[in-house]
Amino acid sequence: MVEKKSSMQNLILWVAAILTLIKSAFVEYGYDASYHIALSWRHINGDRLFGEMWEPHQTSSFVLDFLMKVYHVIIPSMTGVALYLQVVGAVAFFCVVYFFYRSLLKFVDKNIATIASVILLVARPKGMTLLEFSNLLVVFSVCLLLCILFVYENASCLSAVLTAGFTCLMLLAYPSTVLFFVPVFVFLIRRNQKCGWTYLFSCITFGAIYVCVHVFQNGFSVFIQNIFNIFGGDATHGVKSLSSFFRFEWDVPYLVNTIFPMMIIAGFFGRKRLNEKEKQVWLWGVLISSFSFVAVALLTNLGIFTIFGYLVLGAAVSVIPLSKMLSEKKEYILVGVCFAIVIVRGLWVINGYSSINGRFITNIENIIREGPAEGIVAPLSIVNETRESLSDWKKNVSEEDSVLAVGDWLVDSIVYLYSEAEVANYSTIDTTTYSDKLEEYWNIYPKKEPSVIAYKSYRGENMPTEDTYIGRLILEKYEPVAIGEQWIFYREKQ
Repeated sequence: MVEKKSSMQNLILWVAAILTLIKSAFVEYGYDASYHIALSWRHINGDRLFGEMWEPHQTSSFVLDFLMKVYHVIIPSMTGVALYLQVVGAVAFFCVVYFFYRSLLKFVDKNIATIASVILLVARPKGMTLLEFSNLLVVFSVCLLLCILFVYENASCLSAVLTAGFTCLMLLAYPSTVLFFVPVFVFLIRRNQKCGWTYLFSCITFGAIYVCVHVFQNGFSVFIQNIFNIFGGDATHGVKSLSSFFRFEWDVPYLVNTIFPMMIIAGFFGRKRLNEKEKQVWLWGVLISSFSFVAVALLTNLGIFTIFGYLVLGAAVSVIPLSKMLSEKKEYILVGVCFAIVIVRGLWVINGYSSINGRFITNIENIIREGPAEGIVAPLSIVNETRESLSDWKKNVSEEDSVLAVGDWLVDSIVYLYSEAEVANYSTIDTTTYSDKLEEYWNIYPKKEPSVIAYKSYRGENMPTEDTYIGRLILEKYEPVAIGEQWIFYREKQ
């Protein structure tokens, strides 16, 4: 009877988790996802990494580059590409987490493995399922954990090479995870010297190949200079104050995130109850997610409550010591926490476009029916804005143009897919901070100087002013040629 009850409980958790993935694929799409799609769009259209692209997250574009190329071969347009990437990402996430679940079964029973896996599947740092830098960091973190567990079972050259591969992939997702190379190398060299040196050689080889490819494409001096340009040109990921880092965020997703460090701390006090194999899973899961936390904190302007979301792997494996601290009769506490996370974070709360009207599933209203985001569920205001923006761009931007999209609020980077025009910005990130770095970029790459500037303005209600750098640039060198429903278009003065 108890076993039957547990099986039903696990089935309900898995079904709920899968429903959250389906919900997220259709509903939780927003500006960050658009940015990553635009990043890959310009890359597959000829802009070079560390060349014309000074994007802060460009090293993580390789997955979407491949997926978008495949999509473009099958469907010779980018219509609906966002939903396709969301669905593929959801499937990939499920596969990785299910493999994690199967691996956990070697150490714990089905109930604990299910709870840990469902938390990992549902509580992603960002709601979207698209494989952008944040989700890739989590995916590769899980894969790295599984590789390290493989090393415990079989300290071979193969396990060392696989571990090196996923260490490097984590590095591409978030370059600051380079810090994690040291503890992994120390672990491997102590475990098996041959394995450790194979890991070191593999990491150096993978890194050398990557650098050589981009040096060959751009030239050594350009490659080095543009690494500095990437950091110098990105105003959105600059140094943050302690007050902004520790600011309290009264928002449901971020409040849910605070559960993760609590679970890890509680797990720490229960670690002595673990056997050797269980302790390996817990220790490395916590260690990997802790380094991910530090890596994200170093490279972003996010607050601590947001970054707590990157501790999800550590929270998931902390279910193991927590289960040891609770008797079987009190295991319902863990089940309750898991159900709460699934319901609140998974089935109820939303991120992305839909959160404009509020954080809850009841705030979604309609479906985007055209353009790259076709099929995405969003508020009616976004659906209308998308339709009008597409019309504005089709009328006023041609494939011969070089276009710069700007505004005094977040600019949805997906607009760069509305035409075949050159991207005139060194970065498509949705910033509203502009500087003379733009003119420096155009001096280096003259073909990138914009023939048209699209200024985000609802029916011309707000106009560029001389109070800002981008406003002065537009007013001095450009003149308005069309006022659309969502954009004002400027072309160079004759």
